[in-house]
Amino acid sequence: KTGLVGFQGGGKSTVFELLTATTPDPAKAHTGQVGQAIVADARFDGLVEMYRPGKEVSARIELLDTPGLDRRQQDVNLQRLGVIREAQALVQVVGAFSGGGGGGDGDVVEEVTRFVEELALADLQIVTNRVSRLEIDAPKPRPDREELQAELEALRPMAEALETRLNLDGIEFTDLQQHLCRSFSLLTIKKRLVLINTAEPDAEEDIVAALEAAGHRVMVAAVGLELEYTQRHAAAEQPVHVGVVGMSAD
Repeated sequence: KTGLVGFQGGGKSTVFELLTATTPDPAKAHTGQVGQAIVADARFDGLVEMYRPGKEVSARIELLDTPGLDRRQQDVNLQRLGVIREAQALVQVVGAFSGGGGGGDGDVVEEVTRFVEELALADLQIVTNRVSRLEIDAPKPRPDREELQAELEALRPMAEALETRLNLDGIEFTDLQQHLCRSFSLLTIKKRLVLINTAEPDAEEDIVAALEAAGHRVMVAAVGLELEYTQRHAAAEQPVHVGVVGMSAD
């Protein structure tokens, strides 16, 4: 399951509609909406043509259109990020409709950075809350005292990394730490792609270079134009290949 994430106004729901052919439901704006995107694959089409099976089931990606984060209310964001935790990978959709995201060439880079910080702060809250609980329970004489102490020692360096660096990079996870990351569904360790939603893909080269230099994986697409193009061809009952759907499964 891939979560479409980001701040409000970036175009997540437009990406969702383009890839799933499902109109976003306003009633699910605060809970998230699930849809499936069919993965375009010429090899599949060739095999279908060759074998003529009775049933055709293309590869699909489950997409979760998550609630957009609020740029002004961080306490609201912590609640909305909870919906994102069920996703295995994240696609951060960032709008760049006026030379860099509505105000300057640095806006997209700043928004991506701030979003990563939001993920780290949400993870930090979960980890530190658990550490605080363990610091109370672990010293008590109880049958699982050793297990609780081991968990506490495993979580402390993770909490320190999230607090000081806002990420878990550089930690060589033990088996226990890996288990804890999965059980807490930490956001900062999920694979993440930055999708710059723009009207002019060629105009974002400098922004892409800056983000890639900072270690982000980046893709640019004129999502609104692609959606309009797809809808027009669908109305005319003509097949169309959408570039975003055909991106690498990596």
